[in-house]
Amino acid sequence: MIHLKFQLSYHTEWGEKLCLYYRMSTGQTGTIDMRTQDGETWQGEIRMEVSLESITYAYRVCNAGDVVLRAEEGEGRFLSLKGRSEVCVFDHWTDDPLSAVFRRSAFASCVFKAACSEEPGCGCFLRLHALPPSEGLSYAVAGSADDLGAWDAGSARKMLRVGPYDWVLPVDAADFRNSAEYKYVLLSESDNNIYAWEEGANRLLPHVADLGTDATLLVCDRGLRMAPRRWRGAGIVVPVFSLRSQGSFGVGDFGDLYALVDGVADMGMNAIQVLPINDTSETGTWGDSYPYNCLSVFALHPVYLDPREWCESAAFQACEEIALQLNAFEELDYVTVMANKLDFLHRLFDEIGMQTLNLPEYQDFVRENKQWLWPYTLFCHFRDRYHTADFRQWGEHAVYDEARLQRYLQESGQVRRETSFYAFVQYQLHRQMARVSAHARERGIILKGDLPIGISSDSVPAWVDGRLFHFDGQAGAPPDDFAVNGQNWGFPTYNWEEMAKDNYRWWRRRIKHQARFFDAFRIDHVLGFFRIWEVPSEHIYGVLGRFRPALPLSKAEISAFGFKSSVEEAASPRFSEEEMVKLAEKYKCDGLRDFFVRENEVYTLRKDVDTQRKIMAVVEDKRTRLALMDCVADVLFIRDPEKAFSFHPRITPWETFAYKRLGEAERQAYNQIYEQFFYHRHNDFWREKALEKLPAVTDCSEMLPCAEDLGMVPESVKGTLEELNILSLEIQRMPKHFGVRFDNLAENPYLSVSTIATHDMPPLRLWWRQREPATAYWQQVLNREGLPPEELDPETCEKIVAMHLDCPSMLCLLSLQDWLAVDARLRNPRPEKEQINDPANPHQHWCYRMHLTMEEMLGDEAFRAKVRGLIAHSGRTW
Repeated sequence: MIHLKFQLSYHTEWGEKLCLYYRMSTGQTGTIDMRTQDGETWQGEIRMEVSLESITYAYRVCNAGDVVLRAEEGEGRFLSLKGRSEVCVFDHWTDDPLSAVFRRSAFASCVFKAACSEEPGCGCFLRLHALPPSEGLSYAVAGSADDLGAWDAGSARKMLRVGPYDWVLPVDAADFRNSAEYKYVLLSESDNNIYAWEEGANRLLPHVADLGTDATLLVCDRGLRMAPRRWRGAGIVVPVFSLRSQGSFGVGDFGDLYALVDGVADMGMNAIQVLPINDTSETGTWGDSYPYNCLSVFALHPVYLDPREWCESAAFQACEEIALQLNAFEELDYVTVMANKLDFLHRLFDEIGMQTLNLPEYQDFVRENKQWLWPYTLFCHFRDRYHTADFRQWGEHAVYDEARLQRYLQESGQVRRETSFYAFVQYQLHRQMARVSAHARERGIILKGDLPIGISSDSVPAWVDGRLFHFDGQAGAPPDDFAVNGQNWGFPTYNWEEMAKDNYRWWRRRIKHQARFFDAFRIDHVLGFFRIWEVPSEHIYGVLGRFRPALPLSKAEISAFGFKSSVEEAASPRFSEEEMVKLAEKYKCDGLRDFFVRENEVYTLRKDVDTQRKIMAVVEDKRTRLALMDCVADVLFIRDPEKAFSFHPRITPWETFAYKRLGEAERQAYNQIYEQFFYHRHNDFWREKALEKLPAVTDCSEMLPCAEDLGMVPESVKGTLEELNILSLEIQRMPKHFGVRFDNLAENPYLSVSTIATHDMPPLRLWWRQREPATAYWQQVLNREGLPPEELDPETCEKIVAMHLDCPSMLCLLSLQDWLAVDARLRNPRPEKEQINDPANPHQHWCYRMHLTMEEMLGDEAFRAKVRGLIAHSGRTW
């Protein structure tokens, strides 16, 4: 039998009561109404004829109708019941004892993971719930009772750690009869002297006159009264494919990632961030090197399998020679590397496939992952059979029909073998990545994954769950300094209304799967959860997109701003004779007029070239094509495709003929429309949309969520991320404060990730070659006079790295390239080879690789010492 008694001091108002919500380790849940005689001290108890391992519980203030009025911040309280049958608990109401981020596995399972003792059984105990103290310090108790040292600073008693955030100390039962006073202190482990005392009044043990022999008494304290020291960590950002080791097959793999964990841990880092590792194998071409174009949101990319695990196999021996040649290449040769890796995998399957398929571990993997693995293997089979990932060309299999596919699979042993090959590959990949993950947690390293905002239109989810997507639009981003025409990623956009019907189950499954490997994750383009930039399928340039969802403007609303011109005409490309002359001169193309219809001195595009997709299909001359593409985008408004007679202002129209021909009054009216539409009209609307969706992503796992909140950021984003405890991304040269060239790193919010550049930006040394921004940074941030050096020297790189490490951000994650920049011996002599992606280039080859091996980098003690020193000096150690 279990007998649990709870007591809590809390002042309630008339009509209020305290309730205790609990969940047993057996899964049973319940609520008890607590009792009080004075409205201040509340008591409740639970009696059960069962044996329990533990109970999790929480206090709530309710009204007479059991409606919750107030709840404690933070996670539920945990109580171990092993070996205990009668427990009396004295609690204190506490708001936010630990920031919500510290309840994430990045901390509980990685950073603050430690060997913990078994919680003692019967007796009297103080129990403290707090963040771990810094290295070299321990929690202890000093108090008025003799067994607590009688306030002697040299006799404070050290506490026993029983969980990531829990410590206990046995105390004498007589201390409760005498209501002893006490305080928590920090004890220096080097000399056992008190390093710091808890602030405020002394704590007081509750008066307990009699305690049964087999009873346990716990005083649970939450909310340590000491000036908190904020944990801050440092880490490295690198794509897995960019890693280079002596034995890898021309591309970084999970074996290299395993080794990197040890290397960064020895340098004092806490985190490794990678780019997406999902399968992108659609065409067998360079296009598949784009890691954000996911074929599957569950399957891992075969290119990341580490063949060295089977170095004694015939498959390895057959592929090793070409692998060594590929490994010597300066850049990643994706197509050749992938072909060699697949050759190895097919040979390995022939060699050990049947043996593996009979393993209980393999069969467990298939059973546990059947929901995504089965359609994935069939998709790969059909992609190979029809030589295209466009499932719309698969004949009778164009529409996903599970019953038909089951029959198809059973009819052919060859098909079963082909699909088994892909299941075999995924088993090996998941097994290797799980090993990396476990090793990282053991070393206290946070592995941070990347959650792409989109999926490929030719992908497993598009085939299986097509109802969840809009295929008549393409996801992208508005124009910025890196892509003046905006970005068109080509992904379908999400049908959020359909996803909401099952509480975003597709997202929750995806996140939970990623949590198998990662303890933090980057939410790629988090703005997409507020609104996505959608480019119509008939166009290519991002400037012709619109936000979805949005509140388009009616003609009456546009007119109310003072815009009296025809909105219909402003939404269609129209050119005068003078403008046609300027177009021909600008693009240096003859025959441009042939693609226009002239009526009443106004030129309009012919119907066969009035969209950018049509132009790409029928116009061969590059200059003419470019001119016509820009002509299509020469408008002030975009028609809403779903709401008749409603319009969106075109993004950044300032250089269009349509804008320049406006009169001053019309121009002022349009500017007001633009300002109100893009910066004010949607703030509350988009906040509500994000709060509907984001919790489904952040609350279904214990991973630490980190946003990529760059670009045209709505005003409501900052507060929403803070409310949901999602870390923001802070980049000094992409300021979030209006009117400044570079953000002040000292003003970074604590719940943020600071970095110098993302994979879409030039690393520090390459960016420095852009003379105008480098000069501004040299003078405004570094406070140097004159002009900066043409090449950024290691000493200045080190200063900039140190500035970022010193900032308040919880995490400072810098690219591999920027870490290496501080060392003259190890940095790449060719910075132009270090940018991972150019977002303005839709045909980018993702080919960046380390120019030296990890063995060379991690084996260089001088470099390791420099990095270790920079991190230690910044206080990013615990």
